[in-house]
Amino acid sequence: MIENRGGAPAAARIDFEAAKRVAAQLQELCTDLRITESIHLEHLLHFPEVITPTDPPEVSERTLRLAMAATERAIENLRQMRLEEGQMLTRDMHARLDIIATALVDVKKAQEGLPTRALDKLKERIQRLVPSDSYDSNRLEMELALIADRLDITEECVRLDGHIGAFRKTLNKPDGPVGKKLGFLLQEMNREGNTISSKTSSLEISHLTVSIREEIERLREQVQNLE
Repeated sequence: MIENRGGAPAAARIDFEAAKRVAAQLQELCTDLRITESIHLEHLLHFPEVITPTDPPEVSERTLRLAMAATERAIENLRQMRLEEGQMLTRDMHARLDIIATALVDVKKAQEGLPTRALDKLKERIQRLVPSDSYDSNRLEMELALIADRLDITEECVRLDGHIGAFRKTLNKPDGPVGKKLGFLLQEMNREGNTISSKTSSLEISHLTVSIREEIERLREQVQNLE
């Protein structure tokens, strides 16, 4: 059903004969009651028989069909446009995920042997600066093992890789609105990127994590446009 919900007032009809009759009656009433005030137009407008709204013209069946057809085309065009925008957005996000995944591969390569090399340098420095008989070698090995564990970013890389896979799966096979789920995955991806950056002693890995976090932020902006 099509209704007129615009702000324009409805058309009205003025009954001149009714207006004359009401004016005469009011004038007679003033005379009987000895009221000296004059009768004005605004007084007459309060009487429903003087001014009444007219029924709007009926919408023809043909006009209604044309309006419905135009509305359906507009809705279909909007749906198609949103579908195309969604596909374009999905391709863009996959491309950014590729950048993150490639950077993560480079992080893993740069990490190979890094903790061991860092500990060897630290052990050499200790041996060079501190006499060997002034410390417990077993205790030193334990402390170095703890440091090596803190430098290891293997778990963070595995989790980040898993979040990338989950993000792709959600994009390819959405199950209802996906914005909140993707936003949560990005939050976890950013957490792993920050942890990798804080644990590494490699300048190369630090630069790679900056690139990763930049792409995560761009993905976050894109996800805000999804439902």
